[in-house]
Amino acid sequence: MAGEDTASRILDAGEALLLAFGYRKVTMDEVAARAGVGKGTMYLYWPSKRELFAGVLTRDTARRVADALAALAADPGEVRLHRGLRRTFLQTMRSPLRARWPPATRRCSARY
Repeated sequence: MAGEDTASRILDAGEALLLAFGYRKVTMDEVAARAGVGKGTMYLYWPSKRELFAGVLTRDTARRVADALAALAADPGEVRLHRGLRRTFLQTMRSPLRARWPPATRRCSARY
């Protein structure tokens, strides 16, 4: 689907720029240029930089959920609370996106 491909390209570009430069330094113009779309197209999919990067983080979370389901399928013992929590914690701490979350989000997540 053309729309899904465009959305994926935008998310890929946003993720790459987020990892390279951090949230504060990336602009919507840079993401659009890297994705090969117009700035107007960007705003059709995500009306703000914050929502775009929320989409990047949501996609990353969906990948981690898929990994968790694969781990459960491979070893039913992964359903045990301590194993699931350990796996989730380690995945989150190893995620390159974690270090690039917007500062307010990091402060919030540090409380828990």
